[in-house]
Amino acid sequence: MNQKKADKFLQKGIVLFDKDQIPDACTQFEKGVRLNQKDYRLHLWLAKCMAEFGSFENALVEFDNAIKLKPGNVQSHFEKGDTLALLGCFDEAIDEMNKAIELNPRNADYHYFKGLVHTSMKDYEKALMEFDSSLELLPDSSEFHQAKTEALIQLGRTTEALEEQNKVHTMTEDFERHPLRYEGALEIRRGYFFQKLDEK
Repeated sequence: MNQKKADKFLQKGIVLFDKDQIPDACTQFEKGVRLNQKDYRLHLWLAKCMAEFGSFENALVEFDNAIKLKPGNVQSHFEKGDTLALLGCFDEAIDEMNKAIELNPRNADYHYFKGLVHTSMKDYEKALMEFDSSLELLPDSSEFHQAKTEALIQLGRTTEALEEQNKVHTMTEDFERHPLRYEGALEIRRGYFFQKLDEK
């Protein structure tokens, strides 16, 4: 009985979270956790809410709870890494993102965000490697090309940076003319950031 009630709180919370109604979503996840402490999904979503509030330390506790309950859950590691990066704990963030990449090496966004952390550390060579990895998986992302452009500029590789910037302009113009061409790629990227309700 408690499991069913907890699942309802989880589902309501996710709907509210997707509508950016974060305080109400947080309340739903907290109610769910009180009913079922062993559902990693509730801890994960509660952690995401806390991170949105800027309550990063509390979020990390809940991410750890989610990881203890399901160690192989890739999203928990990635979200924890993202939160650590926001706290400026870059080395720990890289460790968590490496775990996420080991679990799902074909997720373009994981490589991209790891590249952003390396950028924050001013390690532009490693950042460039990650941006290249993300582009191999999702070559139609102007966002990835832009990040690569900025890394190349920092490395003084201006000719290559200009080539990348031209790709960004071309893709932007093409998207404005043919938005449906990119719809599939956009749907893939959206899928990276949503936990399936039926995942156990």
